[in-house]
Amino acid sequence: MTTTQVRIQDMEVEGEERSENDGWKPKYVKEAKKQLKLGGPLIAVSLLQYSLQIVSVMFTGHLGELPLSGASLGSSFASVTGFYVLLGMGSALETLCGQAYGAKQYHMLGVHTQRAILTLLALGIPLAIIWYNTSTILILLRQNHEIATEAGVFNRWMIPSLFAYDCLQLVRKLGLGFQKKPCMIFSAS
Repeated sequence: MTTTQVRIQDMEVEGEERSENDGWKPKYVKEAKKQLKLGGPLIAVSLLQYSLQIVSVMFTGHLGELPLSGASLGSSFASVTGFYVLLGMGSALETLCGQAYGAKQYHMLGVHTQRAILTLLALGIPLAIIWYNTSTILILLRQNHEIATEAGVFNRWMIPSLFAYDCLQLVRKLGLGFQKKPCMIFSAS
């Protein structure tokens, strides 16, 4: 083969690739729509879940500088000592249920879920006690007395959200995680 023949074949191959790729935009748009349909409700669930603390702090900010400082400190304390602990504990359910499903032990899905419910709710009790004593803990950690007191008041009002977060983690991890709209409605309530 001569160099000219090779170039002509390369041009033909490039021409074929271009004609095959002329419809790339509709394919990507179609795929993007599918991804948004699947991922959109999950994004909404995450935003609603994390907006709980943000909205609480925003409303508290209208009360003044001291309540805002207390709410911010209380919110950070609540995240570290409660929400993230429950998130980590609830994440174990994904692993256990994935293993049970892969081993075709479908009855274990329910067993693991029930155990997770009891474990997270039981763990919520000592976490609620910690939250109830937030001001004392923060004062012992040498935080400003006034701000620590405000953080304690804020976290006492956040205690019911601790148990709701337990349920939400389980719903997200297994229960309604595949049914995105009910999960989004549960998160919004």
